[in-house]
This record gives sequence, C-alpha cells and structure tokens, in this order.
Amino acid sequence: MFLISKLFTYFILPPGIFIAVILIAVLFILAGLKKTAVYSLLLTAVLLYLLSVEPVKDFLLLPLENKFYPFEISEAQEEDVIVVLGGGMYDKSPAKDMKPSLSPDSLKRTVYAFYLQRELNLPVIATGGKVFQYSSTASSAEVIKSVMVRLGAERHKIYTENESKNTAQNAKFTAKIMEKYGWEHALLVTSAYHMPRSVLSFRSAGVNITAAPTDYKTDRSGYLWYSFMPQMSYLKDSWNGLHEYAGLLYYSIRMN
Repeated sequence: MFLISKLFTYFILPPGIFIAVILIAVLFILAGLKKTAVYSLLLTAVLLYLLSVEPVKDFLLLPLENKFYPFEISEAQEEDVIVVLGGGMYDKSPAKDMKPSLSPDSLKRTVYAFYLQRELNLPVIATGGKVFQYSSTASSAEVIKSVMVRLGAERHKIYTENESKNTAQNAKFTAKIMEKYGWEHALLVTSAYHMPRSVLSFRSAGVNITAAPTDYKTDRSGYLWYSFMPQMSYLKDSWNGLHEYAGLLYYSIRMN
C-alpha cells in the first residue's frame, strides 16, 4: 500500500501527470490524431501555468492553512507532550559533513517545536522514520532530535519514533509511545497545509490533540503583477496542496 501511494504521488500528481499527457500527445501525433494532440498539449500548458501562479497556489492552500488557528502560548491547555512531524530530509548534506540534514519544511517545524518546548517545558516526541530502507542510517526523527539538542533542548526530554513512513503511521506509532508514558493530550506541530490530514490521522488513532501549525506557505499581503508570472516555488506549493487533498480523500474513503 505504501508503494502504491508513492507511485500515485509520482505519476498522477504534477509533474508526472504532465509528462504522461505529453507522451500520450506524441502517440496521438504518430497515430495521425494531430488535433487531439494539440488540444492535449494546450490543456497541459494551461494547467501548468495555473498551478505555477500565486493566486491559484493560494486557492489550493488557504483552505488547508485556515482550518486551524495559530497556537497561542496563553491558550495552552493540559497538553502532556509536543509531537513534531518530520517533513523530509537530505541523506547527505555538505553543510553537515555529508551527514543527514533536515529539509526546509522539517527545519521550520523543528524550530517551532523547540520554541514551544522552551515556553511550555514539555517533553517532545519527534516522529518520522526512513521512507526507504536503503537511505541514511538516521531517521527523520533522529535528525530532528539532533537539531533540537544543538539549539539547546535537553536530550532526555526528546523521544523519537523511528518507524513511520507516512502521516497515518506517525499517528499510530506515536499513540503507542504516549500510551507507554501515560500521556493523553498532545500539542501537534506540523506545516499549516499538512495540519488537517495530520489531525484526522491522530484523532483516528485515538490521540487527543491541539493543533500548533507553522510553516505557512501563503503571503496574505495581496497580489501584484508578478504574482501572475509562473514560478517554480508556486508550482511546488500547488503540488503540496494537491497532495494533501488526495491524502484527505484517501483517508476519508479508507476510514468509512
């Protein structure tokens, strides 16, 4: 099932879907269906443009990011532990002597979790394993822990969940750690666009959580002319949104 979900991500979402349509258009040309090929390529160009501009990117991300309010320290309840979700890493980074390094999304989540840990004096569970077994010997959770320790967190207050490969497993395995230590209420840290699916996963696993979103991808200051110019960063953020909607659809079907 994990492999199927990865293949879906690679070939159904952009850019895989665009590559597939272009290859199909080539087949149309070879088959003499030039008009059909032209329509296919025009549709691909339009969709690629739309997904690469800021207003469309925001249209996809804002409903996800606005689902939960930013967390305020003054509104802390009876949380027992902070849970921070991994968001990818680089197996070998020159900046760390060819050792694992966090991706930008993971680093933002980690820094925010460190801030919350310092303010609330709670233990932290870093969750995230190795997506593929042949990757680095370090899990995403272990790298998060090492970064938090370097920032000044106490090592013994950071627990790691090293087996999960996706958000549903993050929740499942974290729930077992919480049960082991008698923790009942978690403060959940992840990117704002990823929070709806994360909350659904953790609540389905029986975990009582409070959302603490971070790593917002939308600029709320309005649009200028260059907002309508295609940019790679907007395409990546649109991909994030589409990936989350696909995940939410899959989870809703699976849980019903």
